[in-house]
Amino acid sequence: MYTPLRKSRKPPVTHADHWTLAYFKQNPLKTSSVILTMIGFGTIYAYHFHVEYAPAFDLQSLASVIFMAAGIGVTLFALMNFLIYIPAFYIGTICLPTKPARNLDTNRKILGQMGAGEAVV
Repeated sequence: MYTPLRKSRKPPVTHADHWTLAYFKQNPLKTSSVILTMIGFGTIYAYHFHVEYAPAFDLQSLASVIFMAAGIGVTLFALMNFLIYIPAFYIGTICLPTKPARNLDTNRKILGQMGAGEAVV
């Protein structure tokens, strides 16, 4: 009888089993702040690349640069949220009618009591 020299391989790791997703679910605030700080660093880098000037970051200014990057990331996140939320708020509150929809049976009763040419208000 043949016996394999090694055990069978483990199945590939799925997305639900990945350690990064588990860490994000356990620490959403910490992970979000790191992501926003990275967005801030990317913004700072993009600005300095655009003006073609690269300042020298030293160890003394490292903390201020990190706080600046976090602030820029949070500001950009808030700005993007407002750019998405304000039009939806405007459309939902000002443009759409605010009257509550009537029940279908109520509309049928009203239409049955009224003549054919009258409209439901």
